[in-house]
Amino acid sequence: MAPRKTVKPRCFSYVRWSSPEQAAGDSLRRQTAAAAAFAARHGYELDTEIDLRDAGVSAFRGRNASDGALGGFLKAVNDGLVAPGACLFVESLDRLSRAGPWDALPLLQALINQRIAIAFPPDRLIDLDAVRASPYLLFEVIGVLQRAHDESSMKSTRGKAAWAQKRERAARGEIQTARAPAWLRIKPPDTEDTRAKLEFEVIPDRAKLIKRMFSLFLAGRGKAAIAATFNAEKIPTWKPRGKGNAMYWHRGYIYHVLTSPAVCGIFIPRIDEHREGRKHHKPQEPIRDYFPRVIDDETFERAQLIAGEKRPPPRAARRSQASSPASRAARSAAGR
Repeated sequence: MAPRKTVKPRCFSYVRWSSPEQAAGDSLRRQTAAAAAFAARHGYELDTEIDLRDAGVSAFRGRNASDGALGGFLKAVNDGLVAPGACLFVESLDRLSRAGPWDALPLLQALINQRIAIAFPPDRLIDLDAVRASPYLLFEVIGVLQRAHDESSMKSTRGKAAWAQKRERAARGEIQTARAPAWLRIKPPDTEDTRAKLEFEVIPDRAKLIKRMFSLFLAGRGKAAIAATFNAEKIPTWKPRGKGNAMYWHRGYIYHVLTSPAVCGIFIPRIDEHREGRKHHKPQEPIRDYFPRVIDDETFERAQLIAGEKRPPPRAARRSQASSPASRAARSAAGR
C-alpha cells in the first residue's frame, strides 16, 4: 500500500503598493520572493493561483480591504474556500492596513479567528494559538499599526499643506505644473536662469480650431457633426492616448473643450477628498487669468446655454427612464 501523500497547508502572498513609482521599482519582485522563501522554510505550499495583488491601492483609507484583492481574500475565507491552517504572508503588517489600530484589528481578527495565520519577515507568524498564549503580542501589533497610520497621516497633512501653497502661487500667476490644456504649451524662457518665471503660450493653429469649434456649435452644428467634420478634413487630434494621440475626433472631447472654463483662462484647482473609502476630486475656487484666454466670456456663456439644453440626463435618470412602465411597454410593442 502506497503511503498517503501529505498535503501541505497553503501560503498566500498578499502584495500591495500604493504609487506608480513603487510599481516601476522592485516592490512586486521583492514581496513575492520573500513569500516564496518563507513558505519553503516553514513547510507551506505557496499558492500561485489566486492573484492577491492590490496595485496602486492605498491601505490608509481601507480600500484594499473593502473592494480590493484583500477584500476578495477575506470573502473567500468566510465562504470556506480557504482551508484553516493556511497563512497570509505580507512584507509587513502595514501592507494590510494603515487605517489605525482601531480599524485594522478587526481585519486581523477576522482572519486569525478563521485559523488563517498572518506571516511576515523575518519569520514571524501570528495565529490564534500564539495570540491566546501571549496577549502581549497584541501590543506589538498595535504599535506597528499605529506607527504606519501616523506615517500615512503625516504624508496626507503635508500633501494638503503643499497644495495650499501651490494654490497661493497659482493665484499670483505662477505656473505650478507643466500640464496644460491641449491648446497651450510652456513658453521657452528667454534666459538660462532656472528661477525665471514660466509662462503659458497659445498654440496658434489649435486656438484657431477652438474658435471654429465654438462658431460651428453656435451656428447649430452638434458635437458629433463637428467631430465628423474634423475627421473628414483629416485634422490631427490633440487628445492624448498613451504616448500618442487619439486617432479620431470624438463628440466627448468636443464637448469637453466647449464646456472647459480654461478656454476663458480660468483654472479650477481640485483637491482630493475621501468619502466612504473612495477618492473624490473636489473643485476649489476658480482662479481667473491663470491661462491665456482663447474665447471671450460672452461666446463661452452662449455655448454653455446651448450645451446645457443638449446635455443628456444623468446615468441614473436614464436607467430609471429605461425601466419605467412606459419604456417597457414600448420595447414590448416593438418586439412583437
